[in-house]
Amino acid sequence: MLELISCGISRLPDALAKLHSLRTFEIRGCPMTQFPEVLTRMPKLETVHIGASIAGLPPSLGNMTGLRHLGLGHALNKGAMLSKWDDIKTMKALPKVLGELSNLEKLDLDCCGVFDVEPLRTLKKLRSLSMSWSAITTVEPLADLTELEELSIEHADRVRDLSPLARCRKLRSLDISNTRPKSLDFLRDLPALQKLNVESIETKRIDALYDLEVELEADDEVKDQYAARARLR
Repeated sequence: MLELISCGISRLPDALAKLHSLRTFEIRGCPMTQFPEVLTRMPKLETVHIGASIAGLPPSLGNMTGLRHLGLGHALNKGAMLSKWDDIKTMKALPKVLGELSNLEKLDLDCCGVFDVEPLRTLKKLRSLSMSWSAITTVEPLADLTELEELSIEHADRVRDLSPLARCRKLRSLDISNTRPKSLDFLRDLPALQKLNVESIETKRIDALYDLEVELEADDEVKDQYAARARLR
């Protein structure tokens, strides 16, 4: 493992590619503005965390076929935290090269100015996806991620229809706090669900929530009603 923290480095040396056995790389708190392309020449890398604001992702990222975990939280679009009030015209779309990481299992896109998840549709091995503060309007592409076990779309307050997530039947942990779905009926189709966060959710159809047996994070009123229903089961 190689971890570079607040060390003032802005560019990685090409010699880094000689670390043939390196599996994990993390950099944060450094004045880096570009994704280090030298990493794309290190086929054994399995985990990469970029904790710096970068301009985008290079096409050569697709060469990292061994990559399992990719952390880009706050790295894209200058760490934009989007709500329903924000203009997305200045945001850059997710790089299509992300969809070439066919073995990726975990992806962090928190606060990355995401407004379209279509490039992620091909990540069939993805098990964990975190994408808080996004401006997505549909989760339909995520329905193809049938191996997904953990999903966070906290503060994705432009999405009204979460029903496509019913196809993600392996979901164990789901965070839809601070969202505004029309209904939570889709929750009934998630047999593996164990943890659910619905804090500050805005929805009129919440009845499905009370049919579940999960570790629940919710506003006090909802938690009280959930506990009352649980006692009657």
